[in-house]
Amino acid sequence: MNKYSFSLAIVLSQAVPLRSSAQGWEVFDMVSAGLPSNAVRAIAIAPNGDAWVGTEYGLCRYDGSLWQVFQTGSSGVPDNDIRALAVDDTGTVWIGTLSGLARYDDGTWATFTSGNSGLPENYVRSLEVAPEGGLWVGTVGGLAWFDGQSTWREYNDTPSSYNGLQLPGTNIAALKARADGLLCIGTVNAGFTYLTDSTVTVYTTFANGLPDNTTLGVALDSDGSRWLACPAGALLSHAGDFIGGAWYQYSTLNSMMASNALTSIVIDGGDRKFLGNQISGLTLFQGFSSFTTFTSANSDLPGDEIMSLALDGAGRVWVGTSNGGAARFSYAVGIDDVAAPVPQIIVTNPVGDVLALEVPPTLANGEMNIRDASGRIVSSGRFEQGRNLVPVERLAPGIYLLETLRPSVGSQRFVKL
Repeated sequence: MNKYSFSLAIVLSQAVPLRSSAQGWEVFDMVSAGLPSNAVRAIAIAPNGDAWVGTEYGLCRYDGSLWQVFQTGSSGVPDNDIRALAVDDTGTVWIGTLSGLARYDDGTWATFTSGNSGLPENYVRSLEVAPEGGLWVGTVGGLAWFDGQSTWREYNDTPSSYNGLQLPGTNIAALKARADGLLCIGTVNAGFTYLTDSTVTVYTTFANGLPDNTTLGVALDSDGSRWLACPAGALLSHAGDFIGGAWYQYSTLNSMMASNALTSIVIDGGDRKFLGNQISGLTLFQGFSSFTTFTSANSDLPGDEIMSLALDGAGRVWVGTSNGGAARFSYAVGIDDVAAPVPQIIVTNPVGDVLALEVPPTLANGEMNIRDASGRIVSSGRFEQGRNLVPVERLAPGIYLLETLRPSVGSQRFVKL
C-alpha cells in the first residue's frame, strides 16, 4: 500500500453572484407531476432522453411531456422504495430496490434477488454500467458484476471474494467505472477502493490519512481524475495514478463550500462539478475560487437536502431532494459569468522540517499564523512573493492550519511528518 499523500492549495475564495431572475428551474413533485413521493433517491437519463426517477414510493419515467409511474401493484418492480438507477446503451433500465435488482427492457420485467441469483444482498444502493459490458451492483452486503443474463461475480471482504480480491467492507455506497476498466468504489465506513482484474487498492483514514472513510458519490473528470463526495470530509480529488497520485481536499475550512456534508456529485463536459449537500442544497464548483450554492432560499430549488444528481443530454442538471421532489436546472441561463480566478498560495503537503509556500505577485508581503489542532497559534510570520521556506522543525507531527491574514484572508491544513 502506498502512503497517502496530498498537495492542497490555500483558496482565497470569492463567491459567484446569482442572478436575481432567469434561473432555469423546473420542479416536478407530487402536485405538479404526480410523483408518488417527494423523496427522490435516484435519477438516471436514458439514451433517448427519458428521465427515470426513483422515489421512496415508486419509479417514474418522464419523456419530456408525460410522467408514468411504476409501482408494485401495477408493474414488475419488486419494491416501491427505489435506491439506485442505471440505464445502459440499449435503453435497458436497471433498478436497485430494498428487495432486489429489477430489469426493465421494452416493457418486460425481471427481478434478481439473493435467492434466485448471485446478488449478494437484496438492498441495492448503487449501480454502474460497466464500459466493457455488464453491470456493477453495489449492495449493503457486497459488490457483484452481472453480465445481464446468467453470470455473476461476487466481491466481499472474505477470502471467498471473486478471484481472491477482498474488499475492505461490503456496504457499497457509490460506483464509477473508468473506460480502462478501473472501478472506483465508495464504501460506508471502510474507505475508498479501486478494483481492477487483479488488484484491490484501499485508502482509509487510519492507514493513509484520508479525511473520511465514507464516500457517497464518485465522478470522473476529463483527465480521468476521481472526485469524491463525502458526508464528513467534503470534496476530495485524486489525480494521477490510482496507486499513489495526488490527493486534494476542498472543505469549509479552505473554500466557499457551503458545508462538508456531501451526498452526490456529477461532472459535466466542461469539467464543472455539481455537488449535492445534505443540508445546503446544490453547489456548482468551477475551480479554486468559484463556488456557487443554490438553496431553497436563493433559488427555486425545492429542498436543501439533496439525495441524487444526474446530467441529461442537453447539459441540464437533475436534482433529487428528500422532500421537495425533483428539479431540472438549466444552469447556463441561471448563472452570471464567472469572475476571474482569485490568486492562490500553494502549500506542498506533507512537510518535514520546512513548509514550502509558492506566493503569486498579487499576494506578496503578507502575514500568516500557524495554528495547531486545538486552534492555538504556534508560529507567526510574514511571506513574500515567490518561493518561501518556513522552518517548522520545532512542530510536533500532526495536522496544522496555515492562516493568512493579509493581504487576503485564507486558510489551509497541512500535515507535519
